[in-house]
Amino acid sequence: MDVFSKNPEIIIIGNKTDLPSKRVVSYEEAKKDGDFLGITVLETSAKNNLNINNLFLKITENIYKYNINNKILEGMEKSVLLNEEESTVCCHLI
Repeated sequence: MDVFSKNPEIIIIGNKTDLPSKRVVSYEEAKKDGDFLGITVLETSAKNNLNINNLFLKITENIYKYNINNKILEGMEKSVLLNEEESTVCCHLI
């Protein structure tokens, strides 16, 4: 298995939404560009805890879907142990 993906997961992230006076790109402009390129766009604020969990969930979801679509996880469906019981899925998010 290659260490680096030839098609990395890309997400456009607008950070510091709690500082609107310093905004350079509108959400609508970023979303338009993201839609054109087929890239997810999220705005976040660590200070206000806005979309931080959603960002990690989206990245994990996209990587999982990529792995399923490319059969990277084939044969690994029961490879993760959780609570000392065999899992039937490759990963869990808490």
